[in-house]
Amino acid sequence: PAVGARRPACAKAPGAHDIALKTENYSFVGRKGPFLLFEATDPNGAIPFVLLGSGTGKVIYSDSMTEDGIKTVALDGGALHIKFRRGINGPCSLAKEGAACWAKFVAAAAIPPTVAPPPAKVCTVAYGKDKAPADDPSLVFFDVDIVVSLDGTSELKAAGPAGCSAMP
Repeated sequence: PAVGARRPACAKAPGAHDIALKTENYSFVGRKGPFLLFEATDPNGAIPFVLLGSGTGKVIYSDSMTEDGIKTVALDGGALHIKFRRGINGPCSLAKEGAACWAKFVAAAAIPPTVAPPPAKVCTVAYGKDKAPADDPSLVFFDVDIVVSLDGTSELKAAGPAGCSAMP
């Protein structure tokens, strides 16, 4: 191609023996003991991430976080203890639909029952600050503290209340 021109997309078809990896479209973030952390490379709103066991390559846990990411990571008796702000891309707008929208989040089991919805004014102010239309879907976030074992068992503590903003 000419200098400065875009390269053509790869037109090679996958081979018959190619294997899609669980980390396809994810970037390696780091390792803590036997845990490997990968996060989505091109998220919109909440950032999906996965934890893999370094010995097996098996996905142990998956979730999503906000841009400010993980706050702390520590090994705790062979398990991984992580504190982060969970982010959830919504199917609706809390600024416009309020309680009806919150019910959709809860029905999808995306939000633990211990997390209270954000006050309506919080969402309205956030949408105004972002100059987002009131009907844009919401990004809901709240702090979580989780312990994940290599066998995939996890214990989650969620702290509220939740906050919200318009999805970018």
